[in-house]
Amino acid sequence: MAIYRGIGGAGDSTTDATITDVTEQATNAAASASAAATSATNAANSESNALSYSNIATTKASQANDSANNAATSESNAASSETAAAASAAAASTSESNASTSETNAATSEANAAASYDSFDDRYLGAKASAPTTDNDGDALITGALYFNTVGNKLQVWTGTAWGNIEGDEGVVELNDLTASVTWANVPDANITESSVTQHQAALSITESQISDLQSYLTSFTETNDLTAAVTWANVPDANITQSSVTQHQAALSITESQISDLDHYTDADVDTHLNTGTATSSQVLSWTGTDYDWVDAASGGGDLVDDTTPQLGGDLDTNGNNINFGDNDRAQFGASSDLQIFHDGSNSIITDLGTGDLLLGGNKIALMDAARTIKYAQGQGSDGSITLYKSDSPKLQTTATGVTVTGTVTATAFSGDGSALTGISGGGKILQVVFNHVDTIASYLIDSATPDTTQQIAALNTSITPTASDSKILVTFSFCGEGNEENVWRLYRGNTEIGRTTQSTSQWAGFKPALSDGSLGWTQTSQHFVYIDSPATTSSITYNIRAAESYNVNNYFRLNRVYNGTNAGAVTQELGTSQVILMEIGA
Repeated sequence: MAIYRGIGGAGDSTTDATITDVTEQATNAAASASAAATSATNAANSESNALSYSNIATTKASQANDSANNAATSESNAASSETAAAASAAAASTSESNASTSETNAATSEANAAASYDSFDDRYLGAKASAPTTDNDGDALITGALYFNTVGNKLQVWTGTAWGNIEGDEGVVELNDLTASVTWANVPDANITESSVTQHQAALSITESQISDLQSYLTSFTETNDLTAAVTWANVPDANITQSSVTQHQAALSITESQISDLDHYTDADVDTHLNTGTATSSQVLSWTGTDYDWVDAASGGGDLVDDTTPQLGGDLDTNGNNINFGDNDRAQFGASSDLQIFHDGSNSIITDLGTGDLLLGGNKIALMDAARTIKYAQGQGSDGSITLYKSDSPKLQTTATGVTVTGTVTATAFSGDGSALTGISGGGKILQVVFNHVDTIASYLIDSATPDTTQQIAALNTSITPTASDSKILVTFSFCGEGNEENVWRLYRGNTEIGRTTQSTSQWAGFKPALSDGSLGWTQTSQHFVYIDSPATTSSITYNIRAAESYNVNNYFRLNRVYNGTNAGAVTQELGTSQVILMEIGA
């Protein structure tokens, strides 16, 4: 059905609307109204949010103001600290000045003390066995110098021309005061010698009146030899009869048998009675028994060796199957000056050679053995000149024409020599020799980009070794440090043969590996540690060296043992450290 607009007239096509259209438009209007309501709600929410943000901004502004106040306070504190620092600097300067003054005073005191000691040392020279002619510094003696004579146990003083004694316990006393008359009271008894008394004896003229006690001595004098009568032995005291006075006329004496009163005690008849006795037997001798002579066995009374202090043999001494016994410290001595002595001191048996020559033991075989002579300690073989040492009678070391032969294990705390001449040593892993080289100097090397494959040899690290066997291994260790402006490729050479290298990407090749590499560009400090095991298969001298090559086709510098500070070649450099090379020969 059509709906018409107006008052009942039929509408045209432009004004007519179907119910469907109206309904659709009404629906759209309702939706628009709903959307408007939502927008209004959203606007209200936005207004609320804006209010919240305004409050936050106000709070932040307040916090900013507090921070500004705190900054002002910090600035004031910094100013106070600056003032205190200035005061501390002034105090430090004053302390430095005081320290300098104290140092000067100490030096002056030291000089004064040294001068005082030298002055004392010039005046007291110490204890000496003889009088010195100069002081302890070798200079001339000064008057008043003292020293103690250790031979005479006296303190002596230098008068300027001679040394004089100082007597008494009260220090130095002037013994001879020449300002007054010198009397015997002025001269100590110890200084009055016999010569000082007798030197003018001949000029003396002493009268009897000058000898005050002459009378007392004369009254006690008795003349013992009265020459007015005949002189007999009774007149002469025994002390005055000397041996020469008795024997001087001995040759002129004529004494007869009758003048010897006891000569008949030992007559020829008495001697014959003993010599012709029938009791004497073979090997007996005539010996004094203490009261008479009698025949006794030669062993018991034939010779009194105890009382005879100089017994002598008339021929060879035969022990007749017996021993010669020596007590402790009784010595068998040989030589004109007892040069060789054999004795037992109670604890040890001793053979001592005190002479100037050698103590020689000769024999085709000489052996040292235990007391029972069953265990051998050492033996010298005369046929070949060898010497063998034993342990529990088992040979352990024997000398030979080329050296020594050892049976068993040799243990030592040290060996002398490098072992390069040792032969017949088997067993892998033994270190046969070690060569060490270290460099603590600075050296610069340029790696030219024009020849990128050309290596620059770090000549300071070249190290040589001579293997002792062709099958030995050489453990090569390079540890070096320095700095460079580009990353380098490092190569290890044996002579002119490359045996290992690093690369920019892997930093290792064929067992040749750096323990540390920074791997960065620019001027950098680097420390490289390379370890490589080589098999040179030779016994000739070989040289190992490290070479560097550039890796970016640009000029590259490497400075051994230095660190680069700055951005150009004119910057200050300083020593970095020490580089070293160790070569070890290891037995196959």
